[in-house]
Amino acid sequence: METPVQYKVDLEALKQMIDFEPHPAQAQIIEGQKRFTTVLAGRQFGKSKLVSYFIIKELLGSNKRIWLVAPNYDLTQRIFKNYLLPIVNRFPQDFKVSMDRYRIECKATGSSVECKSGENPVSLLGETLDLLVIDEAAEINEEVYERFLRPTLMVKRGKCILISTPTTKTNWFFKQYLNSGKEAASFHFTSYDNPYIDEDELSEIKRRTPETTWKQQYLAEPSDDGGKLFTGIRAAVCGGLEEPKAGHQYILGWDPARVHDYSAIVVLDRKTKHVVKFDRFSGLDWSTQIERVLGAAHLYNDAMILMDSTNMGDPLFETLRKEVMMKGYPILVEGYKIDSSEKKRRLIENLVVAIQNWEVSYPHIEQLIIELEGFSYTYSQAGNVKYSAPKGMFDDTVIALALAVTMMKRMPYLIDEKKRNTTRRTNFVRAY
Repeated sequence: METPVQYKVDLEALKQMIDFEPHPAQAQIIEGQKRFTTVLAGRQFGKSKLVSYFIIKELLGSNKRIWLVAPNYDLTQRIFKNYLLPIVNRFPQDFKVSMDRYRIECKATGSSVECKSGENPVSLLGETLDLLVIDEAAEINEEVYERFLRPTLMVKRGKCILISTPTTKTNWFFKQYLNSGKEAASFHFTSYDNPYIDEDELSEIKRRTPETTWKQQYLAEPSDDGGKLFTGIRAAVCGGLEEPKAGHQYILGWDPARVHDYSAIVVLDRKTKHVVKFDRFSGLDWSTQIERVLGAAHLYNDAMILMDSTNMGDPLFETLRKEVMMKGYPILVEGYKIDSSEKKRRLIENLVVAIQNWEVSYPHIEQLIIELEGFSYTYSQAGNVKYSAPKGMFDDTVIALALAVTMMKRMPYLIDEKKRNTTRRTNFVRAY
């Protein structure tokens, strides 16, 4: 049997080839790499470029089998298309690309890299690897790693690079990070460790990001499995409820009641960013609820309305809009569908930041404070965050306030004052 040709990689030439000049933190990882290398890194640290370097370097070795694995195909394809493909396309005579399998083969060395997803564990069976790279490893299920990925390294004693923004302290990825030893190296870097990121930019992001998210995503600090989400709740308490004022524009957030639940209304003064009206009730039919909401909106200078239109809220939303038109109120009505964990996360985190940065205030409303203080977050085994009220408690007032704050932040608008007091519907200029 013919012995494979052995190649020596000129690392400096390789870095020039892929246009990669490692910053100091990346250089530490390259120099300190061991068989098992775990990297906790903040957002925009330069993970994808670093991963590409490790892959291309191994691809230039003889008969190497490499996998790039991520939690889903979208992420592996992004790295493949945005980082690996532009590199090898510059040298078409040296590499063969298979787009249907997201696979690259080096013609000279016989080595190959293939992109895989943690979503399809069965496709991870049967291969023997020289290098396994797992991007955003914390979001991959521990069983997928232990049962399907780790065994691929046994025969050849292959190398493994785990790189991710962390999730929780009990997540398997963080446990792997703590497991340093003869064959294991661990690194922890924040977004600040990328010298190409302007610190003023990070300061602005920090101002707009919940503290728990900031620590986890940018400082790469794993959180506890769950805990209280809102901070500065009582510091935002001031003043009292207020009557409508001439010339002020108001926003009404409405979380409609469901079975065994409460309906909550929060009215926010757009000028002062203070909660001026609060209403919470249960046991009312839909038509009575709509009358109550419209009455409050009309009283407060025809306040804009943003309501939760998820599930049963859809027909209710349409009914509310029809009632507005029938009454001739110049009221803008919009719906917010909380139909995914991502949309709820954005809604709640927007409120977290507003309270954290004193961008909103409210009177001492006992139910609101109880719900804010009880609201918490938990993580699934896969590292996905879930925001909710504790079992047996309600979150209707939190949702209503979050809707009002969201409207305040994302809905700049102009009103034609000449038409404001007419029976015709006002023209609104909105930004979406």
